Parts: sequence; C-alpha cells; structure tokens
Amino acid sequence: DIFVSIHVNWIEQREIRGVETYFLGATDDPYLRAIAAAENKDSGYSLADFRSIMEGVYAGVRQDESRRLAQAVQRQLFASLKGVNPALRNRGVKTAPFVVLVSSEMPAVLVEVSCLSNDEEAALLTKPLYREYIARALSSGIRDYADSLSPPAPEPEVRAAETGDPGDSRAPATTVAAFQERP
Repeated sequence: DIFVSIHVNWIEQREIRGVETYFLGATDDPYLRAIAAAENKDSGYSLADFRSIMEGVYAGVRQDESRRLAQAVQRQLFASLKGVNPALRNRGVKTAPFVVLVSSEMPAVLVEVSCLSNDEEAALLTKPLYREYIARALSSGIRDYADSLSPPAPEPEVRAAETGDPGDSRAPATTVAAFQERP
C-alpha cells in the first residue's frame, strides 16, 4: 500500500510554475516551515511535535521508501508534462512535516501537480487532456516505484544444446521435422 496526496500549489510569486513532490521529514527551509504550519494549523500538532512523531512513528525504512516513491512520481510527472508545458519547472523532491503524511503507516507523498497561482498553469488545468497527462504521469510514477520493489524475474534456464537423439533426455519430444511430415 502507498498514500499519494494530490494538491495544486499556490505560490505568492505568481510567475512561478512547476511540479514538486514531498515526503515526510524535517526541513530548515523557512518557506516550507511556514507552508507546513499553515497546512497543519487545524491538526492539533505544532511543528515542534513533528520531530518526536517522526522519530517514533516514521521509521527510517518507511521514510526511505517514501523518498523513493517521491522520486519516481516526480521524475514521471516532470518528464510527462514538460512536453506539453515547456515553461514547467522541476521544483524537485523535498521533505516537509505535513500532517497528512504523518499518520500514514505506509510510504506516503504529497504531490503538487501544478501552480494554480500561475495564470498559464491554471488555464492548462481547465483542459481535460492536461489533467489526463497528470493522471497518467502519477500512475506511471507509482508503477515505476512498484516495479522497483519486485524482485527481478528469474533468468531463463540455459540448457545444453539438444541433440535430437530420442535417448537423450534433453531431446524435445517432437522435432521440427516431425511437424513438417504431418499432413
């Protein structure tokens, strides 16, 4: 199981556009801390609470998996949208203490798929085809992450050359010539 929270950004500098993906973690970035505080204000938690929550609940393995999920989703989202939105910026993968990610007991990410504050991106979001690109990119990123968890397929067994001798256990039960002789 995974948790993907899909959002659209609102950035004060309206000329900024781009996609970014977050996974749970501390941040020293004052801008991200302010955003997290605003997002989390109704949660009952303060930013100071998050460090102890992350240490106790959000173990390293889950954080590593969330980082890998965030990277896969971000990579696909940017690659897919850049072709139809050439001015798009890759704002990267970041950590932030968003409460929506805290309660997850599985790899979890928050994905900002667009900047609603940017007029051009807001216009693109009104187009069903652009939203379809976003959905397909998210799906591809999730699939890439899931595929990375699967063990590699076993290599096919390499056998010695078959001799065609019926007494040889490696010989096929029917030869190609036998098929050609049949009416």
